[in-house]
Amino acid sequence: MPTYKIRGIDVDFPFEAYDSQLVYMEKVIQSLQQKCNALLESPTGTGKTLCLLCATLAWRKSLGGFSTGMRERSSQSEGSISDVSPSQGARSKLPTIVYASRTHSQIRQVLNECVEAEAWLREKKLQQDSLPKYVTPVFSSADVLKKTETLDR
Repeated sequence: MPTYKIRGIDVDFPFEAYDSQLVYMEKVIQSLQQKCNALLESPTGTGKTLCLLCATLAWRKSLGGFSTGMRERSSQSEGSISDVSPSQGARSKLPTIVYASRTHSQIRQVLNECVEAEAWLREKKLQQDSLPKYVTPVFSSADVLKKTETLDR
């Protein structure tokens, strides 16, 4: 997986990026670093969603302490939901990232891909967590790339 240094941030990208993708990711990171809004557009099929996710995750990773964002049922009160992450205050200082699209079908497609990817990753994580540390991992970065390629189709 190639890694690109963009505005001082190491961005992992699943394949060789086109110049337009590098520019797009640079603008995403620039807006995050400057804590300002960005309205970015690019033609259909240019990899906007992938660029946005890779750049945003790389920038967030550069800030340290990563929350999984997973939620669990609290044992204290039936039905309440709380974050697993203890750093609620630190997370609230991070900017809100809004993903918008022109059509409902495009938004639905992105959401479906996110749900499918999250379910796959959660299943693999549960499998891995049940194994001793010394055994071969249930999945590798190559498996994640393969899943990404499947979702991109």
